Amino acid sequence: MWTRLDFGRHFGKTLPQVIFSDPGWVFWACANGCFESRRLLEEAEQVDYRARHVRVSGNDTGRMVLYTTDAGKFAGITLVLPTIVAECGSAAFLCNHFDLSFPSRLAKYDKLGEKLMIRGLKECLFHNPTLKMSEARATAFFDDDSNFCLQEDCPACSLATATGIECERACRMPPLVRRSSL
Repeated sequence: MWTRLDFGRHFGKTLPQVIFSDPGWVFWACANGCFESRRLLEEAEQVDYRARHVRVSGNDTGRMVLYTTDAGKFAGITLVLPTIVAECGSAAFLCNHFDLSFPSRLAKYDKLGEKLMIRGLKECLFHNPTLKMSEARATAFFDDDSNFCLQEDCPACSLATATGIECERACRMPPLVRRSSL
């Protein structure tokens, strides 16, 4: 059972619900120590990690996530075969999993990018970009370990652990841009 937030603009919602509507806020709140109770802090750490490591699933296993950018901001995601790696330009990044923090890695406050990321994720995973993520649906998604590349089974994260390279570098992702406030 996920704890309901008892503060801020997402009062009464669970973190799995919030990550599907306002992922930037969750990453910002985690980075800025906004979760005071031990239980909520543990849940925030779990959601933060999982939201950065959503597994490509179903018939798309074996494909990679191509993140595209335009003018330094997030533009969209597409699932591609690994052979596309050589064809990617400087405005594209590849990873073996979805990372909902990607828009905030490019720009400090990119609400449009966050919306495009969530829409693209829903299209790729659920084949419905406008799917409403109810509390029950969001909770069920985050409760299911098979939806995520957990550290022990994520090649990029395993590489990062073995080499000391941050996951973002191992996944060919830009570094996180820190926000001072929202």
